This record gives sequence, C-alpha cells and structure tokens, in this order.
Amino acid sequence: MSGDLDWLSVACLKSAVRCGHEVHLYSYGEVPNLPQGVVHKDARTVVPEDEIFFYDGVDQPGRFGSSAPFSDAFRYRSQQQQRGVWMDSDMYFLREMDLSPPMILAWETPENPDPLATWQKNLVGNALMKLPPKSPLTKDLVKLTSRPYKMPPWISKDLERRVLEKLQGKPFFPGAVTYATVGPVALTYYAQKRKVFPSVRPSHHFYPVFFQDVDRFGEQDAAFVASLSPETGAIHLWNSAFKRRFNAGLPKGSFAARLMEESLNA
Repeated sequence: MSGDLDWLSVACLKSAVRCGHEVHLYSYGEVPNLPQGVVHKDARTVVPEDEIFFYDGVDQPGRFGSSAPFSDAFRYRSQQQQRGVWMDSDMYFLREMDLSPPMILAWETPENPDPLATWQKNLVGNALMKLPPKSPLTKDLVKLTSRPYKMPPWISKDLERRVLEKLQGKPFFPGAVTYATVGPVALTYYAQKRKVFPSVRPSHHFYPVFFQDVDRFGEQDAAFVASLSPETGAIHLWNSAFKRRFNAGLPKGSFAARLMEESLNA
C-alpha cells in the first residue's frame, strides 16, 4: 500500500525502466525508495481509500491481512480506466516488449491440451495484463470486485456455506473467500465465459517458472537465461515463494543473486 519497497520489487521496477517502458507505481502513501525513472501515482485516483479490503477468508490463515485480493480489484479498475498495462512489482523484464495490443494475457501454468475442460487447474495469470477497457471481460471483473459485492458464481455450495458461517451475518466482500478467488481464478472463469482463451499467450511469455519451481532462480545466471524461450519478455518471480526459498541466502553467481545486485546499483 505504501512504505519502502523490498529489494526484489526495486530490481523488477528498474528492469522495466531499463527496457524502455514508462513505469507508474500506484500507492496510498509515500514510497521513500522509489527507483529512478519510476513515476509515483496516487492510488486514490483509481480506487478510493475507503474501498480497501484485506484477506480474511476461510483458508490459508498465513495469508490473513494480505492486501492481495484488493490488489486484484485495483488492477481490474485500472484496466477499465485505461491506465496502461498492469504489472506486479515482482515482474522482471528481460527486454522491451510491444505492449500496444488491446489485450495481453498469458497462461501462468504450462498449457493443458484441453484448457476449456480444466480451467480451475490451468489458470490465466494476472501479474502482467492488459484488457480492453469496455470489453465484457473487463466489466465482469470490475463488477465482481466492486460494491455491492456478490458471491462469485462458480463458488461451490460447501465453500459458500463456510464463508457465510465465518462472516456471521456481516456483508460479503471479496477477501472472504479463498485467497486467489478474485485473482487468476476469476480472470480464468470470465475469460472462458467470454471466449477469449484463443488469445491467451503460452505461459513462457511471462510465466516460464511456476511458483512451485522457484528453485530455478537459484541456477547459474547465464544457464538460466539461456534456458528461456526467445519469446519470454518478462518473468514473474512469485515474490512470496521466492523469499521463502531464498531466505537463507542467494547462491553465488545465480540469476537471483544478479537481481539483488541490480537492486543495489544506482
């Protein structure tokens, strides 16, 4: 929301600037260590501060208090307002990319031969995305994450019961369900409904490494980069999983270690 950026976010924002992209960082307060070249923007111009909510769902107690579900709501509203391509602060750019297409999406998991039949297992990522502002897909996502909130239509009866029991009569809000419900799960559900799956790019464009495989960021830098597809323009680093994996330190000469060095350089 505000405050100092962690070193991984600094490295990623620097990478986007270095690759020639105009980068705006939205926050509800000051960011003392804003990297050079990044423009600070007031998040209140996108979503009023009194609409902020936090995760207090029925699962993953370690996530309680996280602003991630609200971040999903924020990015959808930003797309409706034509604020440009959305990128999470843990998206590392390898090169300048053509961001002019009206829609930019990619699978965050390796493609399933029949994604239409397995959309809950094979998700469309929203860490880097661009949506047409007036499209039915954008309208669906904004409506889902705007007041008055309604239970997502794909929620099972069992999950709905558990959510309502925990709310104990309090109004429903998007942070009350499971953690990623209004993120990639919602995006994938409505992308299927609006028949945009054929336009979703292969995972290697932005998600060449899944969160379960973050060990790969500890590989030697040159070898890791050489293993990527020529079509990979940016890499989602899965900040939380990255920090858990490398909490004890970064392997010398690794891709992860280079990012740390880049975060410290002016």
